[in-house]
Amino acid sequence: MSDQIKMSRRYSLKRYTPKRRKLRVVKTINPKIILLFFSFIIFSFFSIYISKKISGIKINTHFFSSNIIQSISLSVDDEKIAGSIMNIISGYKNSIFSDNIKKEIKSKIENQFPYLSDTKLNFNIVTGNLKLEAKINKSIGLLFEEGEKKYLTEDLKIVKSSYNDDSALIEISARESDITDDNARLIKQLYLNKDKIGLDFKLKIDKNNLYLISNQAIVLWGSSDFFDEKIEKIKYIIRDASSKIEPPLYIDMRFFANGKIIVSHQKTNLIK
Repeated sequence: MSDQIKMSRRYSLKRYTPKRRKLRVVKTINPKIILLFFSFIIFSFFSIYISKKISGIKINTHFFSSNIIQSISLSVDDEKIAGSIMNIISGYKNSIFSDNIKKEIKSKIENQFPYLSDTKLNFNIVTGNLKLEAKINKSIGLLFEEGEKKYLTEDLKIVKSSYNDDSALIEISARESDITDDNARLIKQLYLNKDKIGLDFKLKIDKNNLYLISNQAIVLWGSSDFFDEKIEKIKYIIRDASSKIEPPLYIDMRFFANGKIIVSHQKTNLIK
């Protein structure tokens, strides 16, 4: 029995299983892709052609803009002055804006209002609006030169008319040429500290020396260094020395930085 089993195993037929064959897949191009590809090429060439045509066309910018002054606006911190300026500029309404018109307007305004500064004229070509901006500079000093009034403004310029009233200004006896940059800065400091000084005073410039003149004393100021300290020392000297030296006093502060102040009775009359 065992021999038969061995024989059957030896001579048994194996079940035949055919080998699987790999199918060759042939890919073909989708017609839609071909159509899209050629459409893209045609569109690209068409876009290039149109862009070249458009670039050759010159657009008239005047269709969107105009150089005609159609409206006017102002930025000035005083309604009265703004009204006067408007009267000047309104004469140019409906005119064609140009560099010559701009210079002409600025010249008229600066001549009539010399205390204005940072004057700017901006024209909007889209809206046709002409806008003027300007800053008002108040006067701090009043000069008389050959009977003519001149004013020192807070921006340290000499002008022929003043924005503010003369009564609050420091009267200065000097020529315009005497108002150097250093003297102008010192005058401004004295103006801003009038109340702190506590004296009713005038100023005189002689040979580039600045004198503060009041009924109590004449002060030869010297440099602008130690400004606050000099004010306190002047007030102390007037209180202390008035009982020892017959007023008006003459106070020379040119050597203040060296710790030296010269105080004496006034010898000359500088009020003239």
